[in-house]
Amino acid sequence: MVLDSALIALVGGILCLDRVILQTMISRPVVAAPLVGLILGDLKTGLFVGAIYELLWLDKFPMGNYVPPNDSLAAVVNTAAIPLAAGTSPAPATSLIALSFLLFLPLGYVTRWMETTIVRSNDRLCEAALSKAEAGDASGVEKIHLRALFKYTAAYPLFIFGAVTAGVPILAGLYAALDPPWIRCLDKVYFALPLVACSVLLYTLRVPKALFLFSLVFFAALFIIGVLHG
Repeated sequence: MVLDSALIALVGGILCLDRVILQTMISRPVVAAPLVGLILGDLKTGLFVGAIYELLWLDKFPMGNYVPPNDSLAAVVNTAAIPLAAGTSPAPATSLIALSFLLFLPLGYVTRWMETTIVRSNDRLCEAALSKAEAGDASGVEKIHLRALFKYTAAYPLFIFGAVTAGVPILAGLYAALDPPWIRCLDKVYFALPLVACSVLLYTLRVPKALFLFSLVFFAALFIIGVLHG
């Protein structure tokens, strides 16, 4: 698992750097998560996880001094943890996927704290770069710029590696300890996730009465799923 975690940390770190360097959109969850899933031999899970994260935080983007949750890092960790926790199973159980969301979704806010810390640190570097520029020291400006980028280059892979290495045993242990009623409950949560994500999308697009309509659909779907699986 350590080698898999290191590989995902390297690939995921490079993909997530797109958020601050090139910004070609390869860091978006809907792209990054399927790529990670493909590397681990579970493209289907990567597509599902990427789509959910993309829709849940579609309206969270940097504006002014606002630092949004890093949905890219969270999606990469979540996608990697599922097949690694499932082990040799041909396909992860839907209940395991649902549990992984409950466990790893909050990582988006942990990464926001991490990125806020890096941004504040780079603010100090910005002042130093201005001083170098006023002195005509182009080489000094370049070095400071590279120092600022290095913080992200180091932080992203280290975060992914640590989160996957620690998160996979926790996810597998929690899932193994669940009783059958909890497993059935998580199965229902899995089917509810797309509804929740789509409701967030409609709210973001400001569709009239979107929350009311999707609340009805959500609870109706839960009732139908409960009847079918009861």
